[in-house]
Amino acid sequence: MNESALSSSPEANDLNALFGMLAKAFSLEAADLARVLEEGLMTLAPGEDPDGRRHVRATLIQDGTRRVVRVYRDALYYEETPAGETPEANQDS
Repeated sequence: MNESALSSSPEANDLNALFGMLAKAFSLEAADLARVLEEGLMTLAPGEDPDGRRHVRATLIQDGTRRVVRVYRDALYYEETPAGETPEANQDS
């Protein structure tokens, strides 16, 4: 598949939407999001909640804090701050 075909594909639209949600969830600019992904500071894992709704579980470890967000197509859910970590790591928007 060539680059122009990929850029207009449904998969590319889904990836762009996911990256937009991740940037919003962690208050990151596009370049900073790319950097934390490239450096392995953010991990992404598929998940499913008890209601069967699929999501991506994103974990960012930066500046000594661990922040976890479940990213759905239309919503962001911030997980509880683990014991011993600062409350700033769990900010609802």
